[in-house]
Amino acid sequence: MAVEKKSSSEKRKLRDFQTKNFGITKDKQSKVLQDISRPHVESFNYILK
Repeated sequence: MAVEKKSSSEKRKLRDFQTKNFGITKDKQSKVLQDISRPHVESFNYILK
């Protein structure tokens, strides 16, 4: 039986779900996150008009 080793990035992702602040937005969002989500938000807002 083979045992799969999890990469450090997988371990980090699982650990992040277990923090008490998971799901709480930060006061200031990162610029990169804003830039990649802007087209989606703008298209959604356009549909709502």
